[in-house]
Amino acid sequence: MYDEVGLILPNAVTRRFDEVAEFHASVIRNRQFFLQSELNSTKDQLRSVEEEIQHVDEERSKVMDLLEQSMALETFRSAEADLSRLESSISSLEQRLQQVEALEEGKIHLKAMSLESEAALRAQQSERASLLDDSMALFSRLGKEIYSDRNVSLIIKPTSEGILEITLRIDGDSSTGISEVKTFLLDIVCLVSAIRIGRAPRFLVHDSRLYDSMDDRQVASCLNIGARLADEHGFQYIITMNSDRLDSVAQEGFEGRDYIIDSVLTDRGESGGLFGFRLFNSRRIQFVAA
Repeated sequence: MYDEVGLILPNAVTRRFDEVAEFHASVIRNRQFFLQSELNSTKDQLRSVEEEIQHVDEERSKVMDLLEQSMALETFRSAEADLSRLESSISSLEQRLQQVEALEEGKIHLKAMSLESEAALRAQQSERASLLDDSMALFSRLGKEIYSDRNVSLIIKPTSEGILEITLRIDGDSSTGISEVKTFLLDIVCLVSAIRIGRAPRFLVHDSRLYDSMDDRQVASCLNIGARLADEHGFQYIITMNSDRLDSVAQEGFEGRDYIIDSVLTDRGESGGLFGFRLFNSRRIQFVAA
């Protein structure tokens, strides 16, 4: 090829190529020798392991034959089964132990969160102590208007669970009427307190069911309180009540004529009905409101 292209290589270059080829051939021979040595060593190790396995199998076979000949094979198998059951039981207990440890860690974490929540709640209570004191005082004062001969109190305190515990107390029996008075007082106090800080709509709605178990004197007191506070704080107190009950309450000191919304509903004509429903008879429904 060199002759054809007219190139003449000196003897030094040709000799260098031969030396490089010889060097590479020497490297290949050394590598082959090394790999062959490693292969022979690995084969020897495999033969040694196979011989050891065969020896152990022979020993095991002898032991099993001995057990079978001495009638102890069944005992061995039973012990082997018991061992498997024990290992399974141990594994199950370890899993349960891990679950218990996880639960304990969870309890510790929850306890820490509870303490943080309680601390934060106590800080908020301290910041709003004035508002809470006013609310508790208002509850007691309004309760005295309804029950002049009973102790009435509202207690607000934080608990270890990080929540506020609200306790309503009115001395005497735990009748349904007293429970309804508690509800009325709490609703009124919450609305007034929320209006003071600008966090409530200015209306409160009570259905006549709230007053079902109260006597007429208690109802009159509640309605007078609602009407007075509605004027003082600028909210609307809406009550649904049958007209016959309202007449009875009026005899106990509540004058409701100034607060009645007198509506007549009829199904006559295309504009009649209530919320899209047609009425079969004309009905007269009264509302009391401030």
